[in-house]
Amino acid sequence: EFKATFGEDSDRFTQQQPGEIFLSDRCSQILSTMALQMLIAPPAGVVSDYYVTGKAFEVFSMVLAEQSERASKHTIYQQTGLPSHEIERAHHARDILLTSLQCPPSLSELAKGVGLSTSRLRLVFRVVFGETITVFLRKARLDAAKVEIEASGFSVSQAARAYGFSVAHFST
Repeated sequence: EFKATFGEDSDRFTQQQPGEIFLSDRCSQILSTMALQMLIAPPAGVVSDYYVTGKAFEVFSMVLAEQSERASKHTIYQQTGLPSHEIERAHHARDILLTSLQCPPSLSELAKGVGLSTSRLRLVFRVVFGETITVFLRKARLDAAKVEIEASGFSVSQAARAYGFSVAHFST
């Protein structure tokens, strides 16, 4: 059904030739999950058609966001003069933080993981994202805790503990 939805263009998601769509590993993993969801869609009929169409829009929005992020990186490079590899490393650091919100690495582990010194990572991250690593991480953890409370029925205390907040200082 994925091929039926995207037609001949569905093959472009796996090609990585110049001028073709390039997707990050994070985006590719999410797309794989979506493709699987589309394959196990409800039985044929109107509901299935809407479900697959909705997933197709979800895939399109993800690809669009990925391409927008790549354009943003180029703009940051032009505006700041930071080397493009450092901008990529800041984005990689952000991705690491977002995938390990419940147990994030220390600053030195994060810096080592992306190949920058701690001081350089702090500077580049702040320039690229407009906030410090600590502020970014706190906001991301709060957002994730909020999602857990709203979507999964976690209590405030459970969400606070899950994302490393002190229950006494975490309120609604």
